[in-house]
Amino acid sequence: MSKSLAYKSLDNLGVNGLNTQDNPTSLAPSWMVQADNLVLREGDRITTRKGLKQQVLAGSGKVGALAECKHNSSIIAAIGSYLYVVDLDTPDVPWTAGFSTSATSSDWEMVHFNNDTYCLQAGQIPVEHKTSAFALLTNTAGYVAPADVTTFDPSCGTGYYGRLWVGGITEENDVLYYSDTLLPSKWTGGSAGYIDLKTVWGADEIVAVEPFMGQLVIFGKQNIALYKNPSTPASMELTEVIRGIGTVSRDSVHAVADDLFFLSATGLRSLTRTTELDKLPLTELSVNVKNEITSLIEEDTNVKGCYVQNEGFFLLSFVNKRITYVFDIAHKTENGVPRVTNWNFANEHTPTSLTYGATHGFLVGVEGGSISKYTEYFDSKYLSGGSRTDSDYSSVFSTPWIDLGDSIGATLLKKLLLIVKGGRTTSTTLSTRLDLSDKVEQSEVIVIRAGDLGNPAEYTSGEFGIAEFTQVLELSEFQTNLSGSAKFLRLKLSTVVSGFSSAFQSLTLLYKQGKLR
Repeated sequence: MSKSLAYKSLDNLGVNGLNTQDNPTSLAPSWMVQADNLVLREGDRITTRKGLKQQVLAGSGKVGALAECKHNSSIIAAIGSYLYVVDLDTPDVPWTAGFSTSATSSDWEMVHFNNDTYCLQAGQIPVEHKTSAFALLTNTAGYVAPADVTTFDPSCGTGYYGRLWVGGITEENDVLYYSDTLLPSKWTGGSAGYIDLKTVWGADEIVAVEPFMGQLVIFGKQNIALYKNPSTPASMELTEVIRGIGTVSRDSVHAVADDLFFLSATGLRSLTRTTELDKLPLTELSVNVKNEITSLIEEDTNVKGCYVQNEGFFLLSFVNKRITYVFDIAHKTENGVPRVTNWNFANEHTPTSLTYGATHGFLVGVEGGSISKYTEYFDSKYLSGGSRTDSDYSSVFSTPWIDLGDSIGATLLKKLLLIVKGGRTTSTTLSTRLDLSDKVEQSEVIVIRAGDLGNPAEYTSGEFGIAEFTQVLELSEFQTNLSGSAKFLRLKLSTVVSGFSSAFQSLTLLYKQGKLR
């Protein structure tokens, strides 16, 4: 007697995001072991990322720093030893009238204070930008240097609580300096002053300074110091020192909603979580990709972070390694941390700086020397005169080993049903692997062609099975026959993104119970 057909519904396929930390044979299908160029949306949809569309003609080097001005919404960008004000409405002449600095690197931190911007970099005199002009801070009217400092060259800072706060100068990298009230050029006299952290945390150096819930947070490499009452420095008080943990990257420290994220030596962390847990074991936000992150940190700490508010995710980009991790802060996994995917790009589109502003949204400085906007579904290069070259890119997700539920018998694979939303003109390759083998057993190319609204989607058939598509209200159901038997199954879907997004909605596996092995 023929055995009846059974099914395994995988509606929650990949909804927890990337997990490269745990054994793929023990992970549930709700995880992914590869998640390239994907984002996770509400309704647990696995969706292709948007593209990086270059807004201006490329300059002579990578854009190492980027910020949106507060006073007129123009863009400040750094290439090589120059700082520029870039008007995105004149894309053919973005790199003119640059301000020359003595810097050999474009790795500036851009700090806003009273609608002006202050550019800070290790070993460099700060640069002030007011209205439309740059100037070395030492050349501005009323400049008074900190007492007993020969060269004022802070590497980091913040503009908050009525003054500038800076640290990491070459001579005293463990001393925090603060300007007089509303006078960012005056560092001696009035209410200006400094905090010597030698007696607070011992041997360490200041890496980043940020405001947080009415306090001032000073990040070292191995410690974090929190001060209350920063609005009145004379009555400031040390409230907490978190020892044994700091940040490895100035540009990874960012406010995220009512929290503060930072990259420590062991991964991405939340300051709220760190202070709440105190001496209890800490949980990193990147725990599901911990080994990957720590390996990258050991090799290079040129890391840029950015909270993209309108998209609901936090990016952590390892610039020199050309890999960007995307943390979905709006939704948590079953172990209580953000869902993770990662992005990668062709070299000229690789992010080298990130910013999010009220006017221009999410902008990316790229290795190819341009400024890109996160939009549409191409990676687009600006040529000149409004002309562009659009490039396709690939997204990939791979499941862990799916246990087919019978430990003593092999399952006879019969059919796979896949529902996809959108994806016109995209091409997806579906491949299968069986029983912990790296060998690709079957592969099928699926193409959804653009057609008149309401017409059925077409398909092309690959190496196996009978493929069928029915498209209704942008939803397409793909069916393919499977063959062979297995105890474990791995699925991989590789999609060429070519102008349209696609979202994987659900997957159902049809099978029969096989003979005992």
